Amino acid sequence: SSTERGGGIANTARLMLSDSTLRNNQANQGGGLFSDEATMLSNVTVSGNQANQGGGIFSTAGTTELQSATIANNSDGILNFVATIELR
Repeated sequence: SSTERGGGIANTARLMLSDSTLRNNQANQGGGLFSDEATMLSNVTVSGNQANQGGGIFSTAGTTELQSATIANNSDGILNFVATIELR
């Protein structure tokens, strides 16, 4: 899919995603995931996504928690803008 924000998911509320894959999406910001709220990804793979900013993930606010997550082979990895990333 292709869009302005969040080719795979555009998150504007609290998001908990598990046991999933976000793959081969396109957007201007956040090819796999665009988030401006708290986000938790558990056992999630974000790969093969493309964006001008944040090919894998574009995070603008809140905390993005990555637990057993794989972010690989995107046009770039994570763009973090005034937000917090926690790796567990």
